[in-house]
Amino acid sequence: MRETIHKGSNLFVCYPGYSDYRHIPVIGKGVTFQLPGSPDRWGMMCEADLKEVYRRRSLSFELMKTSLLTLIVVTGAGFLLQRFSGLPQNWLYLLQVLLLAAGALCFRSFGPRRLAARMQEMTDLVRTIAEGEGNLAQRTASAAEDIRNRVEGLQSATRQAVEFMESDVRNVDDGLRLTEEASSENLHLHRTVERMFEIIKQLNQQSLDYGQTVRSVDLASREMSQSVDVLRSSSELVRHTENQLPQLVGQFSVSERATKK
Repeated sequence: MRETIHKGSNLFVCYPGYSDYRHIPVIGKGVTFQLPGSPDRWGMMCEADLKEVYRRRSLSFELMKTSLLTLIVVTGAGFLLQRFSGLPQNWLYLLQVLLLAAGALCFRSFGPRRLAARMQEMTDLVRTIAEGEGNLAQRTASAAEDIRNRVEGLQSATRQAVEFMESDVRNVDDGLRLTEEASSENLHLHRTVERMFEIIKQLNQQSLDYGQTVRSVDLASREMSQSVDVLRSSSELVRHTENQLPQLVGQFSVSERATKK
């Protein structure tokens, strides 16, 4: 830590290491840095136990060692049973099968399961160091649940919006259909009104023709009335003349007699 603060960066991996607060030899590396715009200077260190660093812990070697030990024990037990037990061959076969099953259980218990437990401990340790008291798995599950709820809410809102849009489209279609029907009815009414106006024009023209005919008839009637009046006057004159004709004839006869005398 002193050299890291002094140099800004320090790596110490030499044997036998240096003692930490537990008085255990460790090795490590430290760096210092300063964030842009910040007056503070920060440091970060990483340490490891010297024993853990240099101890060989190959997983393949551990598994091979456990499997070889199990195989030797099972094979030796089977050889001893065949050599010294004196049991029938069928019983020996059955015992060998039982030994193989027991060896498999022992290998599972002292091999992969133990290594899995150690890896789980290391994983828990790393997670505790990285997360502190929190649990990333639980927080991730909670975040995933929150995201799922939000997605479901968004899907529900989207579904409602789609339903509203479909309803609006149906209403618009109905309005267009009603508009088309009303337009068709208006066109029919317009044509009917046009035909009515044509009929009214024809009636008006016929009325004008009838009026002209009536005026002509009235004029002819007046002329006929005048002619009838003239004829009536002529008839009266003729009648008067006829009435006077016998008197004139009588006067003419009296005058003729007087002349002869």
